[in-house]
Amino acid sequence: MPSKKKKETYFSPSFVDFWIINRLKKENSVSLVIMADEYAKERNISKRSARRVLERHLKLLIENGIVERLPTYPVSFKLKKLPIQYLLPQTKNFRLNDSFDLSLNNHNSETLGNSANHKQKLQELRKIGLRVITLANAFRQKGLLTAQHKHSIRPGTREHSDIAFLYNENIKEWNRSVLVFENDDGEFMKMNVRTRFNDKKKAFMNLIKSSTALDNAFKKYKNAIMITLTIPHIFPLVYPIKQNGKIIGFIPLQDSILTQLKANMMAWIRKMWKKEDIKVFTAYEYHTDYTLHLHILIFGIPYLIDWNRKYGRKKEDALTYYVRRYNIPLPSDLETKMKEGKLESKNKTLISKYVFTALLDMWLQKILVRFGSALRINLLQAYLDGNNVFYISYIATGSTTLPSIGQLINLIK
Repeated sequence: MPSKKKKETYFSPSFVDFWIINRLKKENSVSLVIMADEYAKERNISKRSARRVLERHLKLLIENGIVERLPTYPVSFKLKKLPIQYLLPQTKNFRLNDSFDLSLNNHNSETLGNSANHKQKLQELRKIGLRVITLANAFRQKGLLTAQHKHSIRPGTREHSDIAFLYNENIKEWNRSVLVFENDDGEFMKMNVRTRFNDKKKAFMNLIKSSTALDNAFKKYKNAIMITLTIPHIFPLVYPIKQNGKIIGFIPLQDSILTQLKANMMAWIRKMWKKEDIKVFTAYEYHTDYTLHLHILIFGIPYLIDWNRKYGRKKEDALTYYVRRYNIPLPSDLETKMKEGKLESKNKTLISKYVFTALLDMWLQKILVRFGSALRINLLQAYLDGNNVFYISYIATGSTTLPSIGQLINLIK
């Protein structure tokens, strides 16, 4: 009886997989502790989060026979199969991740180089919270070049059409490309290039994971609030990093500002509700002009400010304390009700918005000073000159007032 042909399956290396492979190529073996520490510093995340990410991807690499876990302590790993080349039908020079040299005379550099000055500069930028892109394929490089210094890219413009064309060409290139790996015995393994952009199954699985996480959170937690953060669209989408007249990387500036703003916000909320088990779900939503805002679901708290706590030396209630400390102007009727202690729930929610907006403005200004100093551009002055305000959507008081799972899944899509 003829045997059935085994269905061929492919492993799709992600950015993290490539990071692990490149790190393991440098030494015979590397401990998980060292890798987590380096990845945390590079991505500007906690060591705990970095370890979780690496453990998940190391498991996949082990299952696919690319990485081996050593029977040592501390836990260490070594590379079994080395990526030797990328096979492409049209060009031998194309790579999935080329380093940057995007000067006008050279848009496709072979390598970023091992310059200590480059690495130190990039590390300093990441340390203060800026996200730095140093690896990208030729299509993404040209897209970043198109978007640099622009605050938004509206549909119907030449730039918008150019980026859409580059995206479609990138998908075509991935679809007709393969990766080839060689093992210790000189045998080869071929893998299709699969990402969430050209693999519907992979995109669908990401959607299922997100929807499952939300569903479980709504079942576990009685209370939750939802906050939408949007910054004024006066900052560049992308800002280039130059060294000796050449571009060595790009900073997605609006992304970096919002990420740091969220980090400040969550640190304040966790301090406010330090006795509560807080979990966070964030959906990044891009507009058609490529500007970004965040939808943040915070599980485990019934409202933004803990009205039952006393603050400061005077032991004031939270709303009185924050309104006085940050000199927040309130409508006369609300101010009278607050002094008389006759605030209703809807009044407290409204005052919370005033307080929260003032805090966000304060955090944003500090972020702009830090980023502007590092990039040598006056981001704060641009913000103040524009007389800009935050756009904040705030929904609270329990899961019954929050959007439905279906609405949230549409946001994720």
